[in-house]
Amino acid sequence: MITAKEFMTIDERIAQLPKRHKIVVVDDDEDHYMLLRIGIRSVLKEFDIMYVGDSQKFLDEFIGGKIDCEIMFIDTNMPKIEGYDLCSRIREVQGDRFIRIYGMSGCTVDFDHYVQKWADAKPDGFYKKEDLHQRKSDVLKRIFSETL
Repeated sequence: MITAKEFMTIDERIAQLPKRHKIVVVDDDEDHYMLLRIGIRSVLKEFDIMYVGDSQKFLDEFIGGKIDCEIMFIDTNMPKIEGYDLCSRIREVQGDRFIRIYGMSGCTVDFDHYVQKWADAKPDGFYKKEDLHQRKSDVLKRIFSETL
């Protein structure tokens, strides 16, 4: 059965999303967070976004119930816990919480190497940071239209 949603454009689907979205960005480089925030703002009108620069701190607070979100963007290379390992740990403890996790990497040289590591961690997607930072990013539009 074909639904009306299948005939809608990505922009139309995004326009019908609930008003507030909880997003967390875990990245040890705040500049990348700021660029991603600009990209998200160009696609979503209203959202709550939290930046966490320390992967271990994020995991501790997530397990402790201090952080709640619908979507996470996690950097690949971070001190303490690599992004794909963080994703695996979140998947182990998330319980019945529905969370979309997207890995991202600024490494263009070793990108293919990380594709398999992320695939093993079971994220909802893995992207190059440059594809997420663009204003009106097609990747971000697709993520938000499919997941929220």
